[in-house]
This record gives sequence, structure tokens and C-alpha cells, in this order.
Amino acid sequence: MLKYLHKTKTAVALAAVLGASALTMPNAQAVNLTSDGLGDVLFFPYYTTRAGWNSYFHLTNTSDRTAILKVRFREAYNSRDVRDFNLILSPHDVWTAAVVPNATNTGARVITDDKSCTAPLLPDVGNGFTGIDFTNTAYTGTFADGGPSSLERTAEGYFEVWVMGVSTVPESAIADTNVVEYNSQHVSGVPRDCGVVAQQFVTPPTAGTGVWTTFPSPADGTFETRNRIAGNSTLINVANGQAVGAEPTALGSCEVDNIYEPRDASPTAANCAFTSTVVVDTYSGDPGTQQTEVVNSDFASGVNAVSAAMMRSALINEWTTAAATNATTDWVITFPTKHHYTDTVAIAPFQSAFAPSAVGLEDGTSCDDVTINAWNREELTQGGDVGFSPPEDTGTRFCYEVNVLTFNNSDVLSSAVSNNISPVVGDRGWARIGLGNLTITDTLSRVYTGKPVIGFGLTVRNNAVVEGNNRNFASAHDHKYERNIQ
Repeated sequence: MLKYLHKTKTAVALAAVLGASALTMPNAQAVNLTSDGLGDVLFFPYYTTRAGWNSYFHLTNTSDRTAILKVRFREAYNSRDVRDFNLILSPHDVWTAAVVPNATNTGARVITDDKSCTAPLLPDVGNGFTGIDFTNTAYTGTFADGGPSSLERTAEGYFEVWVMGVSTVPESAIADTNVVEYNSQHVSGVPRDCGVVAQQFVTPPTAGTGVWTTFPSPADGTFETRNRIAGNSTLINVANGQAVGAEPTALGSCEVDNIYEPRDASPTAANCAFTSTVVVDTYSGDPGTQQTEVVNSDFASGVNAVSAAMMRSALINEWTTAAATNATTDWVITFPTKHHYTDTVAIAPFQSAFAPSAVGLEDGTSCDDVTINAWNREELTQGGDVGFSPPEDTGTRFCYEVNVLTFNNSDVLSSAVSNNISPVVGDRGWARIGLGNLTITDTLSRVYTGKPVIGFGLTVRNNAVVEGNNRNFASAHDHKYERNIQ
């Protein structure tokens, strides 16, 4: 909730100094949660290859300009990079791919039969597919972080897509002198020459120079052409006949500061050219009223700007474990910027650095206290915090970048980063997770409380075969959220 600023002397004074519109008018170049699903940054909350689930996704360039993207997959424990590459989407192009088990079933890989250009080129993996195995390089050897070191750690996580460049050349004007645009453009369903496109990334590209002159830096002011990427993702369990959507969170106007070569760990939130955030906050105002405020904040870093856009004080969703329909429920809770605050020392809004836990070097954790309250569908609540089972002396905590909460031992996703709760109020209802009291603060001392979070709830129903029809079902619902901006 945002305190009713414009009724205070402080707000009046600020308005006099900054101009009355400064408190309410959004900055056009400010990171924001886009309301229409298109953006220049997409955070997909989850992928998995466990328990028969695979993850399928599409990326769509809805513009008439060539777009250069970074596609990066991160594992669930500590958000270490397990594979990334550059993707070049020609105007109006769609790229489709899937995360599936690798050939030895020891980890995950990404595969595709799509022809869109990547840099580097994805190797042939047989049966008409190209792809690449995920790797444990970023969390083993000199990069060991205290978490598991095997490839199996790559079996679940989340992934992100960053728009690094959008061409100034419209589809109708692409010429053979536009090396990237021309050779990535499809002719009869196939790009002209992906090898030529990939070769352009051998030397680290710099936006606005050389072959990249048609891909200017964000500072040129053409940001309005950039929030044009759409994405969708589906978890599919073929053996069980179940599929659910796991939709991405789309952010606009991050404006990555350059085009990076495929092997580069950038871009991340630290590479956003703009460090402002705009959010719409609805809160209780005067007694009996509800207020909606556009909050425009400036931060010292792009990381905080991206985090603030997704900052929530609590999340809410439903669950069911009703025996009559063989229903089971898991929730996915992902903190997509957490690693920026926990890699070496803990920085608010997170409590602890990722480090080996007390029980051994193979169990790295970075834990944050949360509270969980549950109600059934008839308003009954047990009161107080619903703790994990088995009980822990340390309380109720989420300890990873991706966390799975399973209800009444449902274990839908067979996750390695899960906790179980068993509400005593019944076998169906809703719950609220409070995300703690740590904060980030903007340059005008507005305080955002909670955690940057995304995710969804997943319910499956495994019914008996009736008259020859498999009556299994699945559904997913994005979390609902509360904000606390003081």
C-alpha cells in the first residue's frame, strides 16, 4: 500500500520543488510490468524434466523489425547459468523449443526443430532436431557454490529472455547489405544463411558500429520499437495426459545497454539502461475508500528497478487435494533477481547469502523467512503460521531461487527444491504467503517491502479410466499479489 502522499506536507513540498506532475506521471523510460503481455524482458517462472514433465515454449517477434535476443536457462537452487545463446528472430517470426531430459537422463537439454537462427548454431541431435545439453560448469570446480554439483541439478529451474537489439530497418526495406537482417530472414520457411548470421557474433558486437549500425544502442530513443516480444510456455506430462500453461512475466523498457556475444554472462538486470520503475498500486486510502496510484521511482541500479517492478509483500492462490477427484496441488514460487542479492553477501530484500548449510557441503541454501496462512472454502482458518512438515526449528523458510510448495504431500512436480505443508482446515481452500519485512528504497525514500516474485499454482486430477476415456485433467493459475509501498 502506498501512503496517501499528496495529503502530507512532505508531498506538497516535493511537488513544489519537482513540479506537481513529478509524483504521479510515469517516466516513459521506466521498467514496468507490461499489461498486454509484450515486453523486452520475459521471465518464465519454471521449467522441469522431472516426473515425466517436459517444458515447451514459444517466442514471437510481433514487430516488422529483426530482433536479437539472449535466451538463458538458470537452475533452481542458486540461479546459476546452465545454458544460454543468442536468438535472432526475423520480422513476425516464431521460435519454438522444448526442455527435455538429455540423452542419458542425467540432466536437461533444450531441443528444437525450428529453423530460426541462433548464435552459435545449435548442433544436430538427431531425428530432425537441433539442441544443446545443459551444463554444470557454472556451479562446479572453481565456481562451486555449496549446492549439488551433478548435472541432475539442471533438471529444473527457470529461464529468461532479454531483447538486446531491434533493427531500424523495416521488413519491407531489408537489403542484402543488411547482413544480419537479410540472412536471418526466412525464404520458403528457412532463413537465407544462419551460418553467416552466427559468424557476425564471433567478435563481440557493439551496437551502432560496423555491421551493427542498424542496431543502435538504447540511448538513441527508439525504445518504443522494443517491447514487441511475446512468449508462452506449457508443462506437458504425456504419460499422464496433462498439460498446463506457465506464462512468463513481461517487463518493458529495461533497454539492455548493448548487444552481447553468445558466451557473455550479460545481459542481466544490471545491464538495464534505465533505472526507473513505474508500478500501479491499489491501496486503502481515506476510511471507506480505495485509491489507485501510479508510483514512479528512481533507483541507484537497474537491478533494483527490475526487482521493484516485481516486488510483492504477499502472494495468494488456491489449492485442492480432494480425494474424491484424486486432486493434488503444487505451487511454484520463483525469485528471478535473487542471485543479484545473495551471491557473495546478503543484500536486502533477501536475508542470507547462498552458502553451504550446516548439514553438509552438498546442500547450499539461501533462506528467507516467510509466513503461510491457510483457509478452507468456508472461511475456516487454523490461525497463525502453517509450518512446513516435518517441523523445522528454523521456522518456515524458502531457501532457493525457485521454490516449490506442495500441499498434503502431493508432490506433483517431484521437485528437488520443495517443501510440504498440510493445512488442518481441510483438503481444499486458499493460502497467503507473507514474504517478509525486508525492503528496497528509491531515491525519494519510497520503501518497497517484500520480495521480487513470480509463479503459479498447479493442480492435477488423476481419475480412473471411464468408458475407455482417460479422465485426467490439469490446470494452472498465476499467483495473485499484494504490494506494500510506503
